[in-house]
Amino acid sequence: MTTPQDHPKLTPRARVSRLLELTLIFFGLPGVAAALVDPEQRFGDLFARLRLDQLLTLPLPISGLVFPSLFALSLPLLLALLGDPKFNARELWNARAFLRDAKRVFLILPFGFALLVGFAFFLDMADIFPEGREPFALVKQAPIIVVVIFVFYPWFSCYPQELSHRTFFFHRYEPVLGTGFTMILVNAIAFSWFHAPFWNPWALLMTFFGGLLFAWTYQRTRSTLAVTVEHWLYGWWAFVTGAGYFVFAGSVGNS
Repeated sequence: MTTPQDHPKLTPRARVSRLLELTLIFFGLPGVAAALVDPEQRFGDLFARLRLDQLLTLPLPISGLVFPSLFALSLPLLLALLGDPKFNARELWNARAFLRDAKRVFLILPFGFALLVGFAFFLDMADIFPEGREPFALVKQAPIIVVVIFVFYPWFSCYPQELSHRTFFFHRYEPVLGTGFTMILVNAIAFSWFHAPFWNPWALLMTFFGGLLFAWTYQRTRSTLAVTVEHWLYGWWAFVTGAGYFVFAGSVGNS
């Protein structure tokens, strides 16, 4: 288990400033992005009362810009980390720490996979899936997509998310949240809220529990590689089982 970095104590004012920053970046920005998904449908009456309804007719593909914009957040956060002399750049990969913890990751993997299968069948039995969706539908209908997700998902989705929501989050906010369960809980809530643009409670629920696991792994290893691999395997399997539909970009706003 890797020891967390030593952080200098912050003044009360600096602590408040750091918490406000956390709220803005990890809760405010996803909230704004969620509000921009189909705003006419969701906020039409409110905008009309405020006489701002003209804003709803702007010819902008808002929903198509939501996740590229959110993922673009990873670049400035990476630059902020690299520009911080107190940050240990080894944490951006840290394969050695991952290998030390790999046995635990893979031992619990079958249980996590089984839970996702059960969750997918629950969604099916509760008639929560949209029409035409069912457990393991992707494997039956488009197996090549399953392979494509397996190959590209970790690099274009998992690593950027883990960079922002684990590596940056832990380094930046440990001085105010500490290194215990409070950090893990707040991090999982932030990771869940990152998926607010999906407007779906099942996406929030699934990513909250995933966030708890990934935060725990990062707290143990300080390895972005470790949480990327974990995120990759669970996320890919979620798509295989069908539960991943609710965190698929094509489902944004389709609650």
